[in-house]
Amino acid sequence: MNRRNTNIAIALLGIAALASSLLYAGPLDPPAGPVTPTYKTLSEVEPRIAINATNTPGDGDSMFKIVSPGSYYLTGNIGGVSGKSGIEIASPNVTIDLNGFEMRGVTGARQGIIAAGLSHLLEIRNGSVGGWPMGGVMIGGPDSCIVANIRADFNGAGGIAIDTGRIENCVAYSNTGIGIRGGQGSSFSHCHAEFNTSIGISAGIIATVNECSASSNGSIGIQADGNSVVSRCSSQQNVSTGIIAGFASLVENCVSRGNSGAGVEIRNGGTIRGCNADGNGLDGILTQTRSLIAGNSISQNGAGATIGAGIRVTGADNRIEGNNCVVNDHGIKVEAAGNIILGNSCSGNTTTNFEIIANNIFGPIIDRVAPASSAVSGNAAVSTLGSTDPHANFAY
Repeated sequence: MNRRNTNIAIALLGIAALASSLLYAGPLDPPAGPVTPTYKTLSEVEPRIAINATNTPGDGDSMFKIVSPGSYYLTGNIGGVSGKSGIEIASPNVTIDLNGFEMRGVTGARQGIIAAGLSHLLEIRNGSVGGWPMGGVMIGGPDSCIVANIRADFNGAGGIAIDTGRIENCVAYSNTGIGIRGGQGSSFSHCHAEFNTSIGISAGIIATVNECSASSNGSIGIQADGNSVVSRCSSQQNVSTGIIAGFASLVENCVSRGNSGAGVEIRNGGTIRGCNADGNGLDGILTQTRSLIAGNSISQNGAGATIGAGIRVTGADNRIEGNNCVVNDHGIKVEAAGNIILGNSCSGNTTTNFEIIANNIFGPIIDRVAPASSAVSGNAAVSTLGSTDPHANFAY
């Protein structure tokens, strides 16, 4: 009996201990201070500022006006109002996310997005700005800004324009004036300009234009001022020249075809290398003085009326080397003295393959009229070059 009582007592103690552990709820004394909520506030969930009549009220010439630094965003589409810009930026250090929405202007409206000359360090992203009579995105200021992932279409006075900064992944379509413009030191990447009434993409001095395209614009496709780099771009079916670069610039690995003017033009002291110029109305490549034209493939330029050349040289101190010019009005046409022409090949050009005035230096020009070669089948054959000179030019 005593053993039974002992077992019952032990069981009761275990049940009591278990109940005690289940009923424990921590200390009964709450911490000092007022009770505070544990959820996040709206400003913590969305710390940016919505663009609306309350947060960013406009004035006499703007629908919305940003006067303080910060990060702003659209909550819906914006329709323009006559006499007013869509968004005016009057503060530095502003970021605007259009959030994928459209800003659509109306007759009599001003700019889509405008920043005064004192505004700087701006960033505008992710949306469409179209139909604004005085321009789509117009940013003026001394310091850098970023415009990215913007479509600007059917604007008057240009699609996108900045004084300096970066323009990335933007499209300018059917704007009156220049499609995309950036001033001194600007960089352009992965942009496209089409059916604008003036220049497609226009860059100031010391600019970089990389992997951009321009087509069917009413003037030059891509234009860059001096000391600029234009790389891996394409320009086609523009009313004027496909690509023009200013003094001491580099144009490399680009394609320019079907433009009404020249394919690629370089000003004094520049370089064109590794480019394709095909089917342009005038010259494939045009250079003035002190330039290097090397390793380009040039074909079918000129209107078939003896006016176009694969490569046309109008000044002195140029080096023309290692290019292939085929089926142009002229192959290589050198119109000034004091140049060097080495290792080029020309074939099937309508008027002549090589036309070089006196007082230039060039490697021997070897004509294919030399004895016809035999067919080759095997591992060895005799050279048919007709010259061992490493600087020889060939007509074939």
